[in-house]
Amino acid sequence: MSSGRKVKVAVYSGSREDNVAGLIQEIRDRMTDYVEEVIFVQLPYNLSDMLKMKLDKNYYMVLCHSINNRRFSITNVTDALYDDFLKKAKKRLDRRKVGVIAHDFGSDELLPEKLESRMESFRNSQERTFRKSMLQLIGGQLSKSPVELSDGQWEELRKYFRNELKTPKPKKPGRRNSCL
Repeated sequence: MSSGRKVKVAVYSGSREDNVAGLIQEIRDRMTDYVEEVIFVQLPYNLSDMLKMKLDKNYYMVLCHSINNRRFSITNVTDALYDDFLKKAKKRLDRRKVGVIAHDFGSDELLPEKLESRMESFRNSQERTFRKSMLQLIGGQLSKSPVELSDGQWEELRKYFRNELKTPKPKKPGRRNSCL
């Protein structure tokens, strides 16, 4: 991406906009050099309605899922909410323009040693999230500023918007490496 080009960001959530208002405001405030616009997109509660949504290729998606809203169930688990939606988003937008933030974890869960363990568990138990999105974060509250994301997570978010993340797709479980 050229250094002067700014991106448009769409923050998707099944919760009300005020649940992610702090994140939206901080992206606007912190990332003025490379983010042109940030909009909120309300996800419908019904999963089949989610699949009918139009996804605009001009926007980077940040799918925010509150664990207070139907548990930590993004993909691969019982009652997963976003398996099909993330598949559609990856196909329509391209994996490099799909990001996921699971939030509303308690402060104790966000301590570096616990967060690393939680991310590893997320990667292992919900690997489809990692195959269908370029950015995956776990944070605290996103409703008011300052939001509960670390400086390192803000840097990952910046790299995501700049297409600088080098996150490889995880291998599907049960598959062996093969030479092509």
